[in-house]
Amino acid sequence: MQSNVYLLQRESDFITSSETSFESYLEFLKSSEDNVHKTTSAQKIEKDLQAVDAEVAALNERLRAAKAAKAELQLQRSQFALQVHNSRVLQEQLNSKVNDLQNEHNEYLDQIVSMDDNMKIAVASYDRFKQINTLNDAFYVWYTGPFATINAFKLGNLVNKPVESTEINAALGQAALVLNIITSRCGIEFKQFHIVPMGSFAKILKADDRRTSYPLFIDAGSFSFFPKRNFNLALSGFMQCIHELGEYISAYDPTLSVPYKIEVSESKIADKSFVYGGDEEVWTHALKHMLANIKWIIAWYCKHGNY
Repeated sequence: MQSNVYLLQRESDFITSSETSFESYLEFLKSSEDNVHKTTSAQKIEKDLQAVDAEVAALNERLRAAKAAKAELQLQRSQFALQVHNSRVLQEQLNSKVNDLQNEHNEYLDQIVSMDDNMKIAVASYDRFKQINTLNDAFYVWYTGPFATINAFKLGNLVNKPVESTEINAALGQAALVLNIITSRCGIEFKQFHIVPMGSFAKILKADDRRTSYPLFIDAGSFSFFPKRNFNLALSGFMQCIHELGEYISAYDPTLSVPYKIEVSESKIADKSFVYGGDEEVWTHALKHMLANIKWIIAWYCKHGNY
């Protein structure tokens, strides 16, 4: 770019110098014409004047061409200067755009680093939360004296330590709910019965006939001729569901099994009858074994339920 400017400047200087030389030459011709009149004949002078006129005309033509070339050079120089200006403006715009893009790139890098840090924090929190047995906390199974409890609701009844049916029903409702949650999350379907948690009024449905349901709660004010029979059918179906879930876990890991064996056909768990309406101490003990099995299932789910 600088070399082009230099060439244009040299050409302009040459044209200016030619004009100056031409004017000097005209002055010389005038001076020579005066001398010719004095020393030559009229005929020779005429001839010389014609030659001079021709040479003057040629010089005028050259001068005209030089001026036109100079004007063209000046135009090109102006155009070139405009191009240089536009190129500088474009370069400045490009530099500004590059700087903006670089700043955006740096901001994106900062965001990526921030997101990576947040992801690490989230993963660490997730790993920490995985160690928390939330289901175990939500359905706390323990015991109070001879009674097993779930979320502090007693399950069972004794002559010398009676328990209201409303509390027993609440305990059975909590037990039904936690089993329903575990099976739903694991995608397990029971073969013979379905559990329908409904607070203190849970129900057990037959798998092959959903219209047939049994109340998993003691209805002290029921006018049914078979309140105990229907409740025992529900309790037997509930035990069957616990038994199936225990078999599922053992199939998943043969080294695992529920602590207390359930024999639904005999209406027993660990050789204790779970039939309601008989020996209350035996029934209470059987339900204690039942909640122990549920506690074991909850512990298994909290450790292996996300497989």
